Amino acid sequence: MSNYDILFERIVTSKELADELGPDARRYKTVADAKKAVSNKKIRAIAEIISEVGSKFDLKKSNARLHSEETTLDESEFQSIYRKIVSLLN
Repeated sequence: MSNYDILFERIVTSKELADELGPDARRYKTVADAKKAVSNKKIRAIAEIISEVGSKFDLKKSNARLHSEETTLDESEFQSIYRKIVSLLN
């Protein structure tokens, strides 16, 4: 299990979100499984957020190592993720 899958599992199994995500939320074990969720848009949105932010961060991190820079995501990167999630939830 990857770190992103562990993060996803912690979010989905949290008591605070249990009512919001619905009873079928615990059946999704990995981000890849949850990205295929058709019946639960919230689960799919969480998986997409983790996947998108994770992949952008990993790319930035590898580039930062090459150039000895700090690893940060800028606002435009978050805006593209935000638009994608809003379209999934609507």
